[in-house]
Amino acid sequence: MTKGPLSVRRLHVTAAAPLTSRIGFVARMEDALRTSSPPSGCRGRLVLIRRLRMRAGEGWPAHLLARRIEAAWHAKAAQAVPAVHAGPDAQAVWFADEASARLALIERVARGREVSAWFWKRWLPPGTDAARRIAQLLVAPTDTTLAAEERLRYFEEACRAIAQPELIDRVIACCEAKQLNRLLSESVLRANLQSVRGNSHPADSGADEPELREVARRLARAALGSRSESEGRGGSDLHAEASPAPAEEGAYIEWAGLFFALNLFRWTGTPDATAERLRDIAGFLRVAADDPLMAVLERLDGRRDGRCESDESRASALRELRRASLRATRRPLRRVLHRAGRVHLNRTHLTIALRLAEVSLPVRIAGLDFDPGWVAPLARVVQFEYD
Repeated sequence: MTKGPLSVRRLHVTAAAPLTSRIGFVARMEDALRTSSPPSGCRGRLVLIRRLRMRAGEGWPAHLLARRIEAAWHAKAAQAVPAVHAGPDAQAVWFADEASARLALIERVARGREVSAWFWKRWLPPGTDAARRIAQLLVAPTDTTLAAEERLRYFEEACRAIAQPELIDRVIACCEAKQLNRLLSESVLRANLQSVRGNSHPADSGADEPELREVARRLARAALGSRSESEGRGGSDLHAEASPAPAEEGAYIEWAGLFFALNLFRWTGTPDATAERLRDIAGFLRVAADDPLMAVLERLDGRRDGRCESDESRASALRELRRASLRATRRPLRRVLHRAGRVHLNRTHLTIALRLAEVSLPVRIAGLDFDPGWVAPLARVVQFEYD
C-alpha cells in the first residue's frame, strides 16, 4: 500500500457502523502509514509482520492514527525473531536487509528446503524451476543503488549460497544480459574482459552477451574457491575486487564509543569521517587486530574511492581530533571514546547500541551522541540507540 518505512500488502477494516466517509478514512490511513516511523529497536533491519491488529476511531486525524500504528508495530517488532531460525507459525521475523532476505531464500531454494512459510513466500517468485526462481531472486536488488563492490559481494555470496556449479551455470543462463551487466557493474567487467578475450580485443570495448555470461561464470567459480576454473586464457586470473567478510551481526565491542568520533570530526572543521581515519583512531587507541571493531571497519571500508591520504595528513587529522576532544568535552580522546556497546552492521545502516550509563554528561553536552544520519564516506545511515 505504501513504499515508505511501512509497507502494507492488505488493509482490512471492520466497522461497527457504516463509515460516514470511506474515502476520507482511507486517505487518512494512507497518510498515517506513509508517515509512520519504524521502532528504534529495528536497527535498520527489515522486519516482516504477518498481521497488525489495532482499534481506531473513524474521525481520528492522520497523526493520531500514525502514533497508534507505531505503538502496535513496536510491540510486534519486539517479538520478531531471525527468519532463518523461525518456524512457519512465527508472527514477526527479521532480516538484516532485503538482499540478505533474498540470499537466505536463494540458499533454501538451491538446497530444496521448505519455503512454504509466509515470510518466504513474500519473496518467492512464481514457478517451479529452481534455476529460474534463483535468477529472479539474484537480479532483483540490482535495481537499487548498491555500489559496484556491494553488487559484486552480493553476487559472490549468492554463488556460495547456491554452492552447485551446474546450478550456477543454469542460473546465469536464465539471467538477461542487461541484468548481468547491472549485477556485475562496469568496473568489474572492465577488469575481467581482457582475461576472457585474451589479447585479441581491447578490454575497454563493449561486452557481448556470451562474454558477460563467461565473466559471470568465472567469477562464480572464483567465489566457490575453484582456482583452476577461475583462470583465464594463458593462466591469467580473474580480478574479483576484495570482499571482506561481513562483520558479525550485533557484535559486542569494547570500543563502540569510537563512533562518537563521527560527530567529533565536525569540531575539527573537516567532517570527512572515512573508515581509514576511524582505523587510525583505533590504532591510536591500541585496539587489537582481532577485535570485532576491526572487522566492522574493514566492512565499512568496502567502498573506497581509490584516494589515499599521506601519512602526514592522517597524523595531522588525528592530532586535530585529539585537540577537538579537549575543546568539546575537556576530556582526552581515549576517555571519551572508551564506551562498550553492541554494533549492528548491514548494507544500509550502522547502529551502535549503548547503555545510557555509558554516555557521560560532557559527551551529551558536546552533542557527540547525536545520530550522525547519512555518512557518505561510509555509505551508511549511522545511528545511536540507548537502553
